[in-house]
Amino acid sequence: MLALNLGERPTPQLASSRMSIEVTMTPLSDRGNRLLDALEARTDTRPYRVSADTGARTYSLESESAGIDFEKLLDRIDPNWNEHLTGTGS
Repeated sequence: MLALNLGERPTPQLASSRMSIEVTMTPLSDRGNRLLDALEARTDTRPYRVSADTGARTYSLESESAGIDFEKLLDRIDPNWNEHLTGTGS
């Protein structure tokens, strides 16, 4: 199991395999919500779970979408994204 703390800016390169990978991103601000909206629009990926308490969005990436590099896409949207989002992946 791989645990990522995206606030520390690791590279969540998600390998293409037959297993699914779960990524949870938590917005820390309204800007964080807008960043996740933009990420979803660019990748056509939708969360399967959204926390009513924290707004955390959990994505399950299957083999065909597991190659999505969330960090790289977020860097293109806003290089300071880690000030507005935190996350984990497995």
